[in-house]
Amino acid sequence: MSLRAPLLALFLAMPAFTPIGQAETGHRALIQGKGTPTVVFEAGLGDTLEVWKRVQPEISRCTRTFSYNRAGYPGSPRPRGARVPHAIAEELHAELAARQLPPPYLLVGHSLGGLYAQAFAREYPGEVSGMVLVDATHWAHFARMKSESPGMYRTVKALSVLMSGIMRRELADSGAEEARAWTPATTPAIVLSSTQAAPGETPGFRALMRRLQEETAAANATLRHEFVAESGHYIQREAPERVIAAIRDLAGCAGG
Repeated sequence: MSLRAPLLALFLAMPAFTPIGQAETGHRALIQGKGTPTVVFEAGLGDTLEVWKRVQPEISRCTRTFSYNRAGYPGSPRPRGARVPHAIAEELHAELAARQLPPPYLLVGHSLGGLYAQAFAREYPGEVSGMVLVDATHWAHFARMKSESPGMYRTVKALSVLMSGIMRRELADSGAEEARAWTPATTPAIVLSSTQAAPGETPGFRALMRRLQEETAAANATLRHEFVAESGHYIQREAPERVIAAIRDLAGCAGG
């Protein structure tokens, strides 16, 4: 499940996550490999660290990697406060410090996790060496959907009742910072974008998603922007080699 997968078939397939009452403990996480930079994986809406299982082990062969479940997801603390992007970034920053994982960080964010990665890079620019944005969510995703694809917007709003509590909170708060100054980032980035529509996505909606991906690339110090042929929203599952190659390039271990 993710912010870009709003349709009924995907909602019916998603897991029913329940917040875990471990407020004083760390997040469920997986740390693999050694070296720098530390590659930090941020999953999309409704996804856990397992969504990176075809990518993280390969990257851990050349540097240290960290994936985790955000607050409210299995094995992690209950969420505290708003789920706005900058708050998620602050929580991740605190978790990395608590685990004694120092910068530099190479952020890899999928869907809504891509929005959180961009917020992190803007909050802590001196600590981030690069970003790989995997079909990342635009900072004004819902405002633009409402104005430019109202039918799809109504579908998402109607189907949101099927989400778990933490997913509804993240969804509701994801656009809360649209009015904040989304200043251009100086962090080198590679942007990977899908080309295949999910069931039910209209041509107009796909055209909007392409524009938003192009705007995301323009708002970052993007080294290259790739539209991944024959891949849907989950590029890390459907074309993991493209995500692995992008991470290796930015990590300085392109040879594996």
